[in-house]
Amino acid sequence: LGQLTKDKVDADRTGEQTLVAWTKQKTKLMSEIHTRCMERAREMFDFATVDLFEYSLDEKEFTEPVWYGLNKRQRLGPKSEFLTTKLKEELDGMGFESVRMHRQVSCDGKYWFEERQVLWDEQGSYRKRKDIATLTWKMTDKR
Repeated sequence: LGQLTKDKVDADRTGEQTLVAWTKQKTKLMSEIHTRCMERAREMFDFATVDLFEYSLDEKEFTEPVWYGLNKRQRLGPKSEFLTTKLKEELDGMGFESVRMHRQVSCDGKYWFEERQVLWDEQGSYRKRKDIATLTWKMTDKR
């Protein structure tokens, strides 16, 4: 039994495969952010708000951590946290004046509210989340 367990643990690639998939999604989101910022700059704005992803609280892929390894002791956080954290880290290093990651919640997908403004005892009635990035930049003085 010990050898079987060792072989299974050694063969388990859950952590690596999950990170590869999540990093691929982060790269796609960075491309969308870049495109949106370029569009806004062409429209003569110095900021952009980008909807990153929307998910139901029932979607365990976004809301629950990934456990792997011996006795499931190794853990990756939820996909939503990975994506927002890694996106913010990358965006912070790109020279934006400000990078704000925020989350909105909704009961029905029509009306959205900033999650931090919803009372704790009301949060159970909200079934959807949307993670958003708001970025600002400075115009250069060159003409």
